[in-house]
Amino acid sequence: MNVADNVLTGVIPTEIAVLTTMISIFLSRNQLEGIIPTEIGQLASLQVFHVSSNLLTGAIPDLFADLPALTSFEASLNFLSGTLPPSLFEVASLESVDVSVNGLTGRIPALDQLAAIKRIDLNTNSLSGTFPENITALATLQALNLTINGLTGTIPTVIGNMVNLLDLSISDNFLSATIPTEMGLMVALRNLIIERNFLTGAIPTELAGMTSLVTFRLSGNGLGPDLPVELASLPKLRELDCTGCMIATLPTEFVNDAPSLQVLKLGNNFLTPPGLPVEWTSESLETLDLSGNLFGIAFPASDLAQLANLKNLLLASCGFSGTLPTDIVSFAALGE
Repeated sequence: MNVADNVLTGVIPTEIAVLTTMISIFLSRNQLEGIIPTEIGQLASLQVFHVSSNLLTGAIPDLFADLPALTSFEASLNFLSGTLPPSLFEVASLESVDVSVNGLTGRIPALDQLAAIKRIDLNTNSLSGTFPENITALATLQALNLTINGLTGTIPTVIGNMVNLLDLSISDNFLSATIPTEMGLMVALRNLIIERNFLTGAIPTELAGMTSLVTFRLSGNGLGPDLPVELASLPKLRELDCTGCMIATLPTEFVNDAPSLQVLKLGNNFLTPPGLPVEWTSESLETLDLSGNLFGIAFPASDLAQLANLKNLLLASCGFSGTLPTDIVSFAALGE
C-alpha cells in the first residue's frame, strides 16, 4: 500500500491489522496524527513500514519481535518521544532504520543482532550515553548518522573494525579526547563528519589510510596545531573543513599537490604568515576559506592568483594592511 505524498489527515487506523498479507506500507509525507498503533505488530509479513514526515506523537511501540520479515522502518520528521524500542534492533532482516528528527531520549540499545543492516539514521534526537561500541561488529553497515544528540565519552578504538562503512556522521555531540588512530583502517569510508564535539589533540597521520575519503569535516574541535601533510595525498579527498580548530600551519602540499581537493576551509584558526605556503599552484582548488586568522600582512593577491580555478575566496577579519592591490583582477574565476 502506497499513499505517500498526499494530504491525508487523521490517525493510522487500528483496523490496519486485518491486512495480514500486507508486505509494504508507505504513509510518508502526509498529515497523519496520533500514535503508531501496536496493531502493526500483527502484520507478520510486513517488510517495509514508512511513516516519515507526518505529525505522529508518542513512543515507538516495542512490537518488532512480531515482524520477522521487516527490512525497512522509517519514522523520521515526526514528534515521537520516549526511548528506542530494543526489539527494533533485534530484527535480523532489518536493512534500514531512520527515526531521525524526533524527540527520542535514552541510550541506544544493543545493535549487534542486526545481521543485514546497511543504514542507521538516529540524527537530531536527544539520545544519551556513549558511542555504541557493539555497532562496530556490524559487517554490513554502510551508513551511520548519530549527529545532533547527547552522546558523551570517546570515539572507541574498535571503530577501526568498520572497514565496510561508507558514511559516518557523529557531529554535534559531546564526544571528547582524541581521534583514534585506528580510524585510518576504515579504507572504504567516503564521508567522515565529526564537527562540533570536544575532540582535542593532534589529527592522526594514520588517517591517510582512509584512501576512499571524499569529505572530511572536523570543524569546531580543539584539534591541532598541525595539519598532517599526509592527508594531502588522499587521492579522492575533495573537501577538508577544519574551521574553528587550533591549526597553526598550512602545509604547501594542500595548495599544490592535493590531487582532488576542491574545498579547503581553515577559517578561525591560528594561522600566521610563517605558517603559510610560499607557492599556491593547485589546479583543483575552488573554495579557500582563511577568514578569521590574524595574518597582519599585505593582501597576498599575487600569491593566491596562481590558483587558476579558485571561485570562492574568504579572507574576512584577517588583519590585512595596506591598499587593495590592482592585481586582484588576476582572479579570473573568482565569484565570491
